[in-house]
Amino acid sequence: MTNDSNSGIDRWIEETSAFDRVRSVAFALQQPRTAGQIADSAHVSEKTARGHLRRLVEMDVLLEDAEDGPTTYYPDAGYMRYREVRTLARENDRDELTELVAVLKGDIEGWQAEYDVDTADELRVSVADADVAETAVYERQQIAEDWEYTEHRLGLIRDALAQYDRLTARPPATA
Repeated sequence: MTNDSNSGIDRWIEETSAFDRVRSVAFALQQPRTAGQIADSAHVSEKTARGHLRRLVEMDVLLEDAEDGPTTYYPDAGYMRYREVRTLARENDRDELTELVAVLKGDIEGWQAEYDVDTADELRVSVADADVAETAVYERQQIAEDWEYTEHRLGLIRDALAQYDRLTARPPATA
C-alpha cells in the first residue's frame, strides 16, 4: 500500500464513525461477507462489526444468512432499490426525470436500430452470427450489459415518477 492509500484510509477512519464505516462497506457488497471480512474492510474489530451488523439487520437494511457455514451479511435488495428511487426523486424534479427517460430510451432505440435486435438478450445471441468479428463480440457483450443497466435505471426512474409526491413530501409546518 502506498502512503497516499494509508493517509486516505487514516482520514476515513478519523472522519467517520465505526458504524458509518461498517454500513458503507456492507452497502457496497456484491457478495455476502462475514463479519470478519467486513470488519477488515471497515477497519474495526470483528466484535464492533458484529454489533453494527446486527443493528443494520434489525433496521431491515441488511440481510444475514447463517444456514450454510459462518453467518454472512449482504444488502437488502428492496431497501437498496428504495434508496435509489428516493435519491432520484429528491435530486431531480419531474422534468429532469422525464428528460432522463428520454435519453435512456434514445440509447436503447439506438442499439435496437444499430444491431437490428429488440432486446439485450437478442444482442447477446447475435454474437454467434457468422458475420460478427471477434472484437465485435466483446463490444456487443458490453453494450448488452449497458442495455440491461439502462433498463434497470428506467425502472428506477419510473418508480421515482410514480411515487414522486410521496418521496418528496415535506411534513406540514407546525404553527
